Amino acid sequence: MIASPRGWAVLASLVAIALPARAQQRPSEEELFGPAPDGGTPAPRGTAGPSPERATETPASSLEDETIKGQERSRDQRALSSPPTSDLFASEPNRDNPLTIGGQIYLRSIVQASESQALGKDRFFLPALVDGYFDARPSDRVRGMILGRLTYDPTLDSTGNASTPAFGSGSNTTGSAFTLPTNSNPAVLLDQLWVNFDIARTVFITAGKQHVKWGVSRFWNPTDFLTPQRRDPLAVFDPRLGASMVKVHLPSEHGWNLYAIGLIDNAGPASTLNQLGGAIRGEIAFARSEIGAEAVFVPGRRDRFGLDASSAIGPLDAYVETSLSKGSDVPLFRINPNADPASGFFGQFERFTPTNYKLAASGGFNTTIVIAENNNLVLGLEYFYNPIGYDSERIYPFLIFQDLTRTPGTPPSFQPFYLGRHYGAVYATFTSPSILGENSSFILSNLSNLSDRSVITRLDFLTRVLSYLYLEAYADIHYGRHGGEFRLQVNLPQPPPATSISIPAPLFDAGLGIRIKI
Repeated sequence: MIASPRGWAVLASLVAIALPARAQQRPSEEELFGPAPDGGTPAPRGTAGPSPERATETPASSLEDETIKGQERSRDQRALSSPPTSDLFASEPNRDNPLTIGGQIYLRSIVQASESQALGKDRFFLPALVDGYFDARPSDRVRGMILGRLTYDPTLDSTGNASTPAFGSGSNTTGSAFTLPTNSNPAVLLDQLWVNFDIARTVFITAGKQHVKWGVSRFWNPTDFLTPQRRDPLAVFDPRLGASMVKVHLPSEHGWNLYAIGLIDNAGPASTLNQLGGAIRGEIAFARSEIGAEAVFVPGRRDRFGLDASSAIGPLDAYVETSLSKGSDVPLFRINPNADPASGFFGQFERFTPTNYKLAASGGFNTTIVIAENNNLVLGLEYFYNPIGYDSERIYPFLIFQDLTRTPGTPPSFQPFYLGRHYGAVYATFTSPSILGENSSFILSNLSNLSDRSVITRLDFLTRVLSYLYLEAYADIHYGRHGGEFRLQVNLPQPPPATSISIPAPLFDAGLGIRIKI
């Protein structure tokens, strides 16, 4: 069964109060670069300020998180709706070009410098990513999408490992195949494979491997239940792969939407009916606010419930999202009160399984300051409470050791940006056609693990120099307490024949990127 009767009763109450939410995410490419050139690629629908969940994602010019305005029709409606017809089975008009082929080539170079280490020993990566897609639209009511991905890094071996392993520098760029789950180099992956259509122009169905992202916060999304991988909060490009599901969408002209979703691989491949999961979400927009509520039930995982909201309050755009779940799907450890001194460092900790409900939350606000008419400065704050995080950096080396011996397919214990219990962020985005040009912007992000008092500050510069050529550069610096998440330093000897774990504290990272999108 997908859920217990008790679970469905709670789910029904959620639907009764279901309300929509705008996603307060990193600005879209249309905001940063202006409208994309016409190359047979669907145009992105970026909006300023908060925007609702990313529905099934369109590749190419909207490969990043695609968002929509709260009062707009949903993406399903825009993609599939057409003027009413009296006969549901009447033949649809043929398109002159029913198949669009496109993709992108994304090349990066990354340097990770560490404290007290010679320049020649600093980590260096050259990750490459290639996307190719087929977008079939034989009519306004039918659409199919296939998007494949190739990753390669010449600085890694054939298994995707560097010659000198390192763990979690805090910049989350280690493992330069864009943190995708792969044990080969190069690797070929399937990102999207779906078909969508409508029933009587009322119900919209999308079936297959697709992107559905929930949450309204910019950096941390505790309600992003449907994406198996956690997002890198600092990444300009989100490389996470889609998940297999069947999504049924019932929209309304009165500002509300209902979604019912069947999950096929949210907790690993489902080969029997009793392994299938389910989710439901309701959302509504009213006045200058949006609220959404959802619930997810997957066999083998904890039931999860979420609520998100965003609203314009004077000059501020405020947002908040919360999730409620019992226990944790991630392995958790704590200090062993009965540790044997003879067991050494690794005997100081023990695994435990929490049984009570955990409430995670993130939220913040931002405001836009207009300078000299066409120069925009967006300033914002965000806070994240992670109930399964740790209060001290003392346990980090032990978590790294656990990951060295964990079973393939199980979630890692050391997860950058999700280790601490309390996080805070300050961010700013500056766009200025008169100073930077029409297609350029700066993004400043300052993230802090408030629990271990370590900090990372990153500056991104993005620009489009030609119609299809994008350039990007970034630099970040690590500071705060030594041993903290963003300034992780580990010197941990192990008994022979095991190799000692040695991680120098990161100092700064720098990267250059170039993208061609057609």
